[in-house]
Amino acid sequence: MLNSDPIIDFGRKAGADLVGIAPAERFEGAPKGHKPEDILPGAKSVVAMAKRIPLSIVKSIPSPYYDRFGYHDLNAYLRELTFRVALFIEDQGFEAFPLDPSVDDKAREVQILQEAPEPKIKILGDFSHRHAIVAAGLGEFAASSMVVVPKFGPRIRAVSVITTAPLEPGPLLGGKSRFNICRPEACGLQCGKKCPARALPGDGTIDHFKCRNYRNPGVFTLEYFKAIAESKKTRGPAWSRPGGRPTPQTGETCGICIKVCPIGISL
Repeated sequence: MLNSDPIIDFGRKAGADLVGIAPAERFEGAPKGHKPEDILPGAKSVVAMAKRIPLSIVKSIPSPYYDRFGYHDLNAYLRELTFRVALFIEDQGFEAFPLDPSVDDKAREVQILQEAPEPKIKILGDFSHRHAIVAAGLGEFAASSMVVVPKFGPRIRAVSVITTAPLEPGPLLGGKSRFNICRPEACGLQCGKKCPARALPGDGTIDHFKCRNYRNPGVFTLEYFKAIAESKKTRGPAWSRPGGRPTPQTGETCGICIKVCPIGISL
């Protein structure tokens, strides 16, 4: 087991607000094709990193400023971060696979759970950076299904680097209940109440169809997602198509749920 401190220190100096290490074994429950070793054979560890979204940008939600600085420009920042960290690990003599913080819809895996009376779908990216944040002991899943961290709440974007280096992992966050950082009984589940799409029931899940369809009515239809699900049979690994913006996207990213969450809201 290798000391993780040099990589954690480098990640912070490279621009990450949060850096943690998760062993590949903590992803055993991930779906086939989405585990660290599915992407990088021989994977031993995942370096999970996150950057906060500027609070002034969060307060501007809903606005094009969040769409730009809280999503697309921040994704570009994270891409450079993962590239630098991956090369640093490679300089230590191990393979490292930098992942994109977001992928084009055509690179995602879509599962059609139900067509009627209301469509229900599940969307999977190439690799779950949210799960990596939790597996590295940096945060926990909230009632909204978002990942929250003590200092910044849900106002982060995350990214990961998979490596063959057997790094010393961080401890998992402990707690006596399912939600420890997130306290829905204290805030009255503001994320669910204020969600304009009514996509957050408060049980730790999200209605992907309602969330997407609210942003682009008539664009993110059931037929659109069925076409993606069908194409998955022939197009190969999800992680082969990095992107950062769903192909037919025309509306702005919402973000109300991260704005109203009280966790870590003060500077």
